[in-house]
Amino acid sequence: MARAGIFKWDVKDARDRLVREGRNPSIDAVRAALGDTGSKSTIHRYLKELEAEEAGSSKLAVSDALQTLVSQLAERLQHEAQADIDAATARFSSERSALNAQLDAARQEGQHLRNQLERAEVAVVDEKQGHATTTKQLQDERTRIVQLTEQGQGYEQRLAEHLAHQRSLEEKHEQARQALEHFRASAKEQREQEHRRHEQQVQQLQAEIRSLNGSLTEKLSQLAQINSSAAALTAEVGGLRTQLAESRSDRERLEKDLAQARDVASRTESKRLELEGRLAESRTVESGLQQELAGGRDRARELEVAKARVEALLEGATDKVSVLEVEVRRLQDTLASLRPATTPSERSRTDSPASNIEQPTKGA
Repeated sequence: MARAGIFKWDVKDARDRLVREGRNPSIDAVRAALGDTGSKSTIHRYLKELEAEEAGSSKLAVSDALQTLVSQLAERLQHEAQADIDAATARFSSERSALNAQLDAARQEGQHLRNQLERAEVAVVDEKQGHATTTKQLQDERTRIVQLTEQGQGYEQRLAEHLAHQRSLEEKHEQARQALEHFRASAKEQREQEHRRHEQQVQQLQAEIRSLNGSLTEKLSQLAQINSSAAALTAEVGGLRTQLAESRSDRERLEKDLAQARDVASRTESKRLELEGRLAESRTVESGLQQELAGGRDRARELEVAKARVEALLEGATDKVSVLEVEVRRLQDTLASLRPATTPSERSRTDSPASNIEQPTKGA
């Protein structure tokens, strides 16, 4: 994999390796030795600087001990910088893995909560539909109860009418019976009176026998009429008794219908109470589902906040990596500046570090 940038010592190492192998250290060859990394202009500039350094190195005398010390220090700094870079890279990879794991867990939990929310919404819709169906059934049962109540009231009214008609027939029958008894009593009394009168006047009536025969004939005719009236009244009483029996049969049938209507009304009332209980349970379930739906929405909002927090942490980690990369570049630049320099320009950049290093050497 190509690196993000190259340094002068990388170009120098590649060039020296090509020279040792007996190859021409051209720009393309050096770039190929570096793994096709770096631009040709940068490689050309570093090669020119190296040639200039090597050309001026013969004019400058540098102590071997100083060169060895600088080389060792540069190598040590390079190793320490590489160790810091590796540690920072490892920390970044670990933090990034942990943050990615947290982000994946948050996403999975958010998806799980979304699924729960969808299932809760579907359950609420189904419960609302069931509630609507139950409400409609309850309304139908209430309408049926009203109809049955009205029908029962009609049966009771008809029963009351039949009872009134029966009482009227009983009253008529009683009046006819009383009239018949009164007629029988008056006829008996009249016969007794006539018999006593006949006994008392038997002697006086012998003379008037002819006239009495006519009167008797007339009385017999009246008696026959009375007997006919009595037979008619008896027939009327029989008809009234038949009507009374029919009224009683109608009353018994109406009482049975009324009992059946009351039984149906009782069962309907029980069913209505059951439907009202189911309706209350449906309302309770609907309330619980709405609370669960609100809790799922709150949890989803919390997960969104956690996701934003994780993204902010990831962004902060990215910023820390950027800072570390800048620090690594700075350390690499420092190492490059600590390399042995032979040109005046490189020496002017390394005078200060060399003087700082030379003092400990003399003290040693």
